[in-house]
Amino acid sequence: MYGAMLKAENFSRPAEQGVYGDEGVAYDGPIQTVVNRYIPEQQLAFIPTLVNLGLQENMESLNGDPLGAGRQPSNLRSSDYSRSYATQYLQLAGSNVEVVTEATVATVVFENEKNSSGELVASGVTLADGTVVKARKEVVLSAGSLKSPQILESSGIGNSSILSGAGIQTLLDLPGVGQNLQDHVKIQTVYQLKPNISSFDRVRYDAAYAAQQLDLWHQNETSAYDYTGSTIAFLTWSQVPGANTSFVPASSQNRSVSAIDAAKLGFLDESTNAPALELLFSDGYFGAASYPAANSSLYGANFFTLIAAVQHLFSTGSVHINASAPYPATADPIIDPRYLEHPYDAAALREAAKVLRVVANAPPLSDLWVAEYEPGNEVQTDDEWEAYARKAGSTLFHPTGTCAMMERAIGGVVDGKLKVHGAANLRVVDASIIPVQISAHIQTAVYGIAERAARLIAAS
Repeated sequence: MYGAMLKAENFSRPAEQGVYGDEGVAYDGPIQTVVNRYIPEQQLAFIPTLVNLGLQENMESLNGDPLGAGRQPSNLRSSDYSRSYATQYLQLAGSNVEVVTEATVATVVFENEKNSSGELVASGVTLADGTVVKARKEVVLSAGSLKSPQILESSGIGNSSILSGAGIQTLLDLPGVGQNLQDHVKIQTVYQLKPNISSFDRVRYDAAYAAQQLDLWHQNETSAYDYTGSTIAFLTWSQVPGANTSFVPASSQNRSVSAIDAAKLGFLDESTNAPALELLFSDGYFGAASYPAANSSLYGANFFTLIAAVQHLFSTGSVHINASAPYPATADPIIDPRYLEHPYDAAALREAAKVLRVVANAPPLSDLWVAEYEPGNEVQTDDEWEAYARKAGSTLFHPTGTCAMMERAIGGVVDGKLKVHGAANLRVVDASIIPVQISAHIQTAVYGIAERAARLIAAS
């Protein structure tokens, strides 16, 4: 996977020295990557603060060892600071590639007869308008963790009880479809900056400034609109300053747990150096409520937000077709993330929130702000912190696992070649195949999955 992820990247080395090292980047891929040229002054205090709290600096966090605090590259075009994303691959495509937009896949179509190995044989897909697109060799689903399971279930692949409830004939009983939904959950605290310090919030309340910055961006000059955050830290629980880690289960506990939970318990073992927590600095207000209203006393104030994301949560959810919808194949699926159902998850998010206050109150970051805006000083006890975490916590939008690459007997949906168990020529290539949530943002991993899939398909 490491080589496949590098295959996607085209890194532009910054002129500024010391903001990123040499390992973990590549220069020949289609996805352009930069270390952001726009870093607010107050954000420069984040890494020194974490170092003062005992965390090491890590300016090569993409090399497979993300532990520490550093500047994180972003997928931006260095030429104009617009986003660089999957459409870059179309520039490499041959004349035989046709992209159809504004089209929704409803189902995969299969031959009437299975092959000699008893597997389904995909022959194409049906669009929502009834159009059938035929496949000569195979069908590849890349609809993501929330939609690929829906397409499989609409096509008759999934848990037979769910399919029958939706009036869909079961062609392949595969109970793992749509199960094992995992996500990163985040919590944040917000701080009001001193009056002489402005933040990204200025684009909210100062129309002239916002217009000026947008004009600079259009001219490809350094602008507030370049901002992508891009300063983060990954930590094990033992590295988290001031955290009470008595809630962390030992890897030797509950050996009867599922294979997924066993893997997560292993990641919590400090000897693996797998990050348990991510910390991020975000300039401006990005709390759970909203920026102060125009008629309030704090309108025109400037803030920064500290964010913590728990990496390996034990609560798993599901996503399935909406059996009660008139046309389940194209209706929004029913998503049940089951956030914070497991005691570890709630305790971890509580401690993560508390750690953010510890970071904010350490120098030099503590020298920059005047008041904790969210949650505020009235939150002090563990019960109050957990209540805040449950109220203000939210997704980091990293859903994975719903078409997991695992053995069929333990709930897997695809095999090591990304082929659906029991189907000869149907693959899933997206974040849904990741069986256990990774200690990272998932975007680069998805590019790596796609690069590996391309080679698997070409080889076959």
